[in-house]
Amino acid sequence: MGKEYEAKISELKRPNIRIYDVEDEMEGCELLNALKNQNPEIVKADSKIERCRVHEYLALSRCMKCYSYDHWSEACKGGKICVKCGGNHLAKDCKAAAIQCMNCVKANGKLQLNLDCSHSVLSSECPGYQRRMSMKRRTIMYESI
Repeated sequence: MGKEYEAKISELKRPNIRIYDVEDEMEGCELLNALKNQNPEIVKADSKIERCRVHEYLALSRCMKCYSYDHWSEACKGGKICVKCGGNHLAKDCKAAAIQCMNCVKANGKLQLNLDCSHSVLSSECPGYQRRMSMKRRTIMYESI
């Protein structure tokens, strides 16, 4: 590779969480107690349970024009596509009989994969989406929790 290159192992990121059902009048110490109670592996046993839900938050950047990952609409070089069939029209005008995920179609062609493409590009069951989420999880330092 030469002297111009330097190999580095990227640092893992800390996990992010999303908190639901937090009461407006809840004070900071109450919220902290709620977080501690929902994460017993990292807190003391004498914490109190509060009424809010905490879930892992993994955000993938997704363009709302072409529905591809890793860029936003403002930087999109592709055109607007239908979320149902991947065609060059709006979903409300779609007349296609079959649903097709363009992200999986592209991944199959580019990466020589054999992903099922018979779903909407916005489906959480999309194998391409699941693959991206799995890759994202590998960048997170869960062991520190």
